[in-house]
Amino acid sequence: MESKTHIQPKVRGGATSVIARLLCHKFPQQCHPSISSSFVSFGGPGELPGPNDGDTVQGRIHGRDAMEVSETAVAPTYHRIMIDGDEGDKDYLNCVGVIAHIIQTRQAYKDTDQGQLEIPLTTEELERRYCSTAAAATSSVSAASRTASLSFLPSLSVAETPEHQPPQSDDSTAMASLMGLEFRHGVFVFEGMRTRVVPWEQYVHDIRAVYGAIENGPCLSTARMRLTSIAEKFRLYLLLNRENEGSCDALYRDGGVYAPCTRVDNGVNMHTSVVAPVLLEHVVTTALEQPRVPLYVDPHTQQVVTLGAYLEAGGIRDPRALTVEGLGLQPTLYRNKYLPYDLFDAKLNPAGAFGATLLQALLSTDGPNHGNLCGVLLRAELEQREYQKQQLTATEMALEVCGHHPEELTRLAAWVRRQGFNKFSRNRWVLVIQRERNSAKELGPNQLPSRCTTVGDQLRHIFYPLFMATLCPYAPQWSDVAQLLCCIGAIGIRTHAVVRSENFSATPVDPDTLPCNSAPRESGQVVDHGGAVAHGGGCSDYYFFYYVWANMVALNALRKRLGLNTLLFTPSVKEQAPAYDQLVSSFLLGDVVHDVSSLAKSWIMQFLYMYCRIGIVLSPLRDNALSTAYFNSPFLKFFRQGMRVSVSTSDPLYFHHHESQPLIEEYATLSKLCSLTPMDTMELGRNSVLNSSFPSEMKQAWLGEGFSSLGAESNDLRRCGVCDYRLQFRHEALAHEEALLNQLLAKAGIMAPGGIGSGVAAGDSAGVALSLHLIPYAQSVLVSDLVQQSRHSRRMNYTDQRIVYPRIDIYYGGHRSGHATDAVAALRQVVGLRRKYVGNASHTAATDTNVRVEDVFSTTRQFDEAQWEYNTYYGVCILSQQGRTPSWPTFLPTITEFIRDMSVIRQAASSVALQRLATHRLNLLEQKFLLHLSMNVSNEAGKKEEKEWNNRDFFTAYKVDTNVHTDAGSNARTLLEFFVDKALNHGGDVVFERDHHPVMLKELLSEYEIDVHHITVDELHHHLHTHTDLREIFLSPFNFMQGRYFAELTKRTLDIYEEDAFSFAENRLSITGASAQEWYDLAHWFDCYGMASSRSRWMVCLPWQYRRLRRNGVLKNFGEFLDHVFHPLWEISLHPAKDTKFHYLLAHLSGFDCVSDESKIDLPLTDVSPHDWNSDLNPPYSYYMYYMWANITSLNEFRASRGLSTFTLRPQCGERGSMNHLVSGFCLANSINHGVTLARHPVLEYMWYIAQVGVAMSPLSNTAGASAYLENPFPVFFHRGLNVSLATNQPLYFHFTREPLVEEYSIAAKLWKFELNDMSEIARNSVLQSGFSAAWKQNALGPRYQLRSTLGNDVRRSRVSDIRVAYRYEVYHTELNFLDEQLTAGSPGFVGNASLSESAPTSAGVDASRGQKPRRFDGASTVSPTPGGGPAAGAESSQRMPRAMKLLEDELVICGDAAVADIFQGLVSTALLPTSAPNVDNSLAWPRTANSRGVHQFLPSSPAPLPAQLESRAAQLRGEIQRLDAELTRMRVVSLQVAGQNNSIALQVNALRERLQTEGLAIVGSLYGGTNEEETEASSNDGFPVTGVAAAEEETVGGDVRKSL
Repeated sequence: MESKTHIQPKVRGGATSVIARLLCHKFPQQCHPSISSSFVSFGGPGELPGPNDGDTVQGRIHGRDAMEVSETAVAPTYHRIMIDGDEGDKDYLNCVGVIAHIIQTRQAYKDTDQGQLEIPLTTEELERRYCSTAAAATSSVSAASRTASLSFLPSLSVAETPEHQPPQSDDSTAMASLMGLEFRHGVFVFEGMRTRVVPWEQYVHDIRAVYGAIENGPCLSTARMRLTSIAEKFRLYLLLNRENEGSCDALYRDGGVYAPCTRVDNGVNMHTSVVAPVLLEHVVTTALEQPRVPLYVDPHTQQVVTLGAYLEAGGIRDPRALTVEGLGLQPTLYRNKYLPYDLFDAKLNPAGAFGATLLQALLSTDGPNHGNLCGVLLRAELEQREYQKQQLTATEMALEVCGHHPEELTRLAAWVRRQGFNKFSRNRWVLVIQRERNSAKELGPNQLPSRCTTVGDQLRHIFYPLFMATLCPYAPQWSDVAQLLCCIGAIGIRTHAVVRSENFSATPVDPDTLPCNSAPRESGQVVDHGGAVAHGGGCSDYYFFYYVWANMVALNALRKRLGLNTLLFTPSVKEQAPAYDQLVSSFLLGDVVHDVSSLAKSWIMQFLYMYCRIGIVLSPLRDNALSTAYFNSPFLKFFRQGMRVSVSTSDPLYFHHHESQPLIEEYATLSKLCSLTPMDTMELGRNSVLNSSFPSEMKQAWLGEGFSSLGAESNDLRRCGVCDYRLQFRHEALAHEEALLNQLLAKAGIMAPGGIGSGVAAGDSAGVALSLHLIPYAQSVLVSDLVQQSRHSRRMNYTDQRIVYPRIDIYYGGHRSGHATDAVAALRQVVGLRRKYVGNASHTAATDTNVRVEDVFSTTRQFDEAQWEYNTYYGVCILSQQGRTPSWPTFLPTITEFIRDMSVIRQAASSVALQRLATHRLNLLEQKFLLHLSMNVSNEAGKKEEKEWNNRDFFTAYKVDTNVHTDAGSNARTLLEFFVDKALNHGGDVVFERDHHPVMLKELLSEYEIDVHHITVDELHHHLHTHTDLREIFLSPFNFMQGRYFAELTKRTLDIYEEDAFSFAENRLSITGASAQEWYDLAHWFDCYGMASSRSRWMVCLPWQYRRLRRNGVLKNFGEFLDHVFHPLWEISLHPAKDTKFHYLLAHLSGFDCVSDESKIDLPLTDVSPHDWNSDLNPPYSYYMYYMWANITSLNEFRASRGLSTFTLRPQCGERGSMNHLVSGFCLANSINHGVTLARHPVLEYMWYIAQVGVAMSPLSNTAGASAYLENPFPVFFHRGLNVSLATNQPLYFHFTREPLVEEYSIAAKLWKFELNDMSEIARNSVLQSGFSAAWKQNALGPRYQLRSTLGNDVRRSRVSDIRVAYRYEVYHTELNFLDEQLTAGSPGFVGNASLSESAPTSAGVDASRGQKPRRFDGASTVSPTPGGGPAAGAESSQRMPRAMKLLEDELVICGDAAVADIFQGLVSTALLPTSAPNVDNSLAWPRTANSRGVHQFLPSSPAPLPAQLESRAAQLRGEIQRLDAELTRMRVVSLQVAGQNNSIALQVNALRERLQTEGLAIVGSLYGGTNEEETEASSNDGFPVTGVAAAEEETVGGDVRKSL
């Protein structure tokens, strides 16, 4: 890291000292200190490489050469993002050759435009040339030499020559003749010029090649994918390293906008470089103090007009009356309307001719006052910047020239010298060529007339003085230009939206034959110049760019030979897409490009600009007023994509208000509106220095000695303000792109062409693969084998290596911002509480089972119904034997425990440390997914051959509407048609009785004055809401008609579902709890009308209306409400033969839903018995939830024992309301509906992710008051990996089509930009959340749908890519490994007693030794590896977070022997593994797990012969399995020792149990139940996790010794 990558080439002496001596000796009166110091400071030969020379030299250091710099790679100390398996877009391989050749083409231009091929002259050679020149000067000037000297000038008449062009110096003429300078076909050349300008034919060919890439579809998709992935990777980097960046230096904290680093204002226009208040004050002060100062000469009277006279002529008697608006100093802004604006154009200046003329004369560099007014104004600004001590600001100020007059440049140089502007070291001049000047436009004051007729004349007027000043800096005529050249860093072109009128032509057109756009031409004259003509006259942009660049190349070659500084080419791009002439030409020729208005419309050009490190300068405030709204500016997009972008003020006079530092105003605005971090603003400042044309010495003073334009080598944080982490990340990102590009080039077999820029000699090009080495080698990319092993060991037990895709890893490099052990320990405690209620085996969670209605009546099932009864015990129905007092079930926590657990979760959710942790981790999960999506969106869509057997169509994926209310389940059109049909054809139906008199439907409609023939949907909704009897007739099963209309309407809705073979629903049927008879009526309605349907599962919805029922006198207390709901269920569950219709209904019910107005404030949660709650007020939400859950759980326990179906609790939760609602839902619900408020509580959201609790969201329904659609958190939840699905809730009110569920999906896809694979994943989640049977889910998703890895994904059915399933699975376990690592790091006792933790046997091993089957779907696996890769033990399991997804080894156990054998032999069927992907060597890979016991057991004793390509892999696996078996044997020996120690503890516990039973004490809790370790921890007093022997003790005390010790 100490060695420098800047390698200066050896050269043979220089001529700078000779030139300086000649200047001082020949003309002492013309020698200014600025000239000699400039020449000397810019150094001898080789001391001033161009800004891109460092990149060129660094580009040659790559591969093995870079490894010689340092043998060992230094591990990064920041959170580093590593991506394995990145092979680019599926189209990348098709277009990689096109992209590589274009990049190589640009290098052919940039390898020569700074005079790299020229050899500087030695001192002796230059002295000989000078002596020859001096001898020629003393002799008389012959006519031939005078003619030769005039041959460089435009053709002028003899009369015009002495007037408009001063006579040439004899010395300069002789020097030009000696060097052989001539203007040939539009380009200056000199004798001995080694640099060869790229010919016009090759230039046109290259432009066509770039246009071909722009129009190439694979190039577009590839560039978009690569740039998007870079941007998402940068966001992920910021999320991980924001704190590290701010604390990388203890003495230097990030300062952002006001950091003491240098910033360069790239490309500010000289005439508009001051802000409006400063200019106004200057005008007023000058008018008051010097009213007679001359402004300009009146072209009509030839009289000098003074400032005071001009103001009086304009009606301004008091100059203090002038205003900014009166002079038109700033443009008029309109909303969404952009008007052209030019301060010096009377037609575009809001102040008209008065303001335009005054400002033109005032800011002119010529005229009767010799530009002194403008010089005084600018000098104050330059002096202020020059002597700043903090917040250093430098400028690149644009000097505008048109080239339409031969004296334009010399006069401008003389003005700069008179004003003394060459002495300012913090200002660099940029010679900007104005692209357009209308000849018909009237000349302004002090403006030179046009003497230009052709483009060749324009080029001569610009470059001839530059060449002569380079050759003869001592000549009086060129000394001013020579001084100016020492302070000029670049030549630019200011363009306009010029449209090319013809196609490109490879035939060169001589610029001397092409009329200039300012030249007058006759009306109707049209000249064909082979594509060089632009619409409206003149030459096209690509033509003008080429000849300006070609002459600059020749000038740089000459200056390089003389040891002088060279110039950059900095054009601007003002055209709008789809015109790309300026953009393409700037890519090939430019070093830094300004404006780039059309770049945002072309992905491939963005990628090329990023890869080639072309500087980009934007002015967001200027664009906001003239072309693009601030928030639509592409600046932030370019910055995140890794482009070298910087900001400039451009025209502070127009758009800024800060009087002293408009650039700081630009940075501050950008920082606030774009939410930039302090390090972002400092990186922009560093980019501005790199994009500038200041000499290398100045850049070293600002950035650090030996700085590198790319990478952190020799970076000086105290100077540039940018930390090494940021620069290293940028370097690695580009190095990754180049490595991928070269990898694909080798894979495609593209060969390198010989010639310039190829890097290969013409004779050696045969058989050499093309490769690019423009990016300096990233030393930090070298990762040690230890790091690689660590990465694989962390994910080896949950990574399916058969699925090949770019995997994202985060390497912390031994540096962490701090452990969050306490917060994670609290998080583990509260997450474990859910398993205490919902996740504890099969007691509380309804499992997917295939239950038939008649099974309960089978004679094989022996159950004596007469011996059992149910009773209500503290609000919960409990089963007991006849005549015995019921005891509280051990699997049901009491209401007191629930209140205590609620308090623990609320405290954890309110913890600041846990909120910070959860917010950070959730953002990290979201950003990981976005990065994954950017790299895999096309891979997930599948390749062409995959689509032939698997159609990734979302519409053929099974989807379930998991939250739809039957009374609002039909769409409005269906309801209206049904209503009109009944009114017209069944008006005589008796719908109810009134005072014992029947009322027919037509009578009721007549009473309500409903016109059936003209009724609309809105009117029908109004009547249904205002007339309850009408709503009850059509939308309720409990009415006089026994729900006939409601049943017919529901069947119509189900018939619509039949039209789509892949859409299903879980319809809600409501009961109020007013009486137990509601259940029997509902069962009669369900059976009478045959409502059972294969398209729907049914749920019971309980509106929480206790308050209304209590006030109506229907209920006495809350316990009676619970009895009305659950007593009928117990009765039929215990005696199903009593009412077979009811039993039939329960067989089709999947669960319970609860609906309430969550916006109402709840009462405090209390442990009052439900039968004692006789208040008129509603109980709290959590009170409702607990007793619903307790009764459902108790009922499920009994029904499961009889082989009956069980129920889930899936309430409405989180649409509104407080945190308590979500806490209750997390503890008690199987899944919830809505969950909008979950976004307000990051800790709860993180807990939802860890536990993978289902959330069925209804964004369209939530627009009624919960959340606006675009503010709905659904896309954020989905990106972060929560188990979310889409549902309709109430299609009658919020949907318009016949398929409301598809409408819900389609709207979400359009507004949130979901891909088809995203929607298929959401549909898969809906199937998993639903209550359909296991057989149905197997048909919908595959036979192993319970498995969350790719082993359980059947792509042909789920339509979800294996890549997406593998990503979700791996990221989940990676996240849980991070939490486990935090827990382990915070447990010194556990770490110090590692042997104890490693010696405990696994639970699967203990179960197997006792002849029991290993548990499969019980949450976290007990054999998961530690974050370091070692096997887990029972003691360590208490230090781990409960997992909702099993590890891969456990899933392999579930798959069975045959499946595992098939997997390892590569003969697996497509039903299980449809998308098995081979590795690079075409071998089927499988993860090498730390504990492969299960896999080893399932391998057959005599496997079939493996394919040839798998033999090496199989041998490797066998060796790995042998090593793991040896380790497993050692672990078993140690576990037996620990088991012996536990036997004594078990004997003591059994003795204690016998004594307690003999004393007749009631044992409440978990003594008889086999509680899990999470329950024990939750009930402990201190709340800390139990480890080691203590865990074994409590586990044994639990009674049934079924768990591992």
